[in-house]
Amino acid sequence: MDKLIRMLKDIESSKLPDSYNTSLNDVLSEEDDIREIEELASFLLINSNGQNIYSAHNILKEAGFNVFCGEKDRCGWLSGCIQTKKGVITYF
Repeated sequence: MDKLIRMLKDIESSKLPDSYNTSLNDVLSEEDDIREIEELASFLLINSNGQNIYSAHNILKEAGFNVFCGEKDRCGWLSGCIQTKKGVITYF
């Protein structure tokens, strides 16, 4: 979790413009860091049964990063999102 938080803080301190609605997955699609963040988020925020780990969401929230549902269906979340000052990172 520490590595994910550190990487999110690095994005926030980058020269990217502040934009809460920007999809950082699209903006940073060529960078390895965004892929690593997606993988870490999927591993740390979703359990092996595909359910959210809300205690991990709370840790990110305490660090200043809100986690919320991206897409969902009747069974639950299909994607999750992490809000940063620079935009949103989507994970699956």
